[in-house]
Amino acid sequence: MEMVYRGVHYNYTPVQAEVADVPVAGKYRGSSFRLHRAVRLPNVHHILHLIYRGAPNEVAY
Repeated sequence: MEMVYRGVHYNYTPVQAEVADVPVAGKYRGSSFRLHRAVRLPNVHHILHLIYRGAPNEVAY
């Protein structure tokens, strides 16, 4: 999905997670809801290549 933030164009691809329905349902303020639990959590690592005052820095999270 092509997105724009402050004039900068970038492609965003959200991570798709497999979910399983949990047999728990409820009501909150009159609205019904069902819980979903992740079958397998996606293993996502981000590395940012930043430059601060001319010094390169890599941040992983």
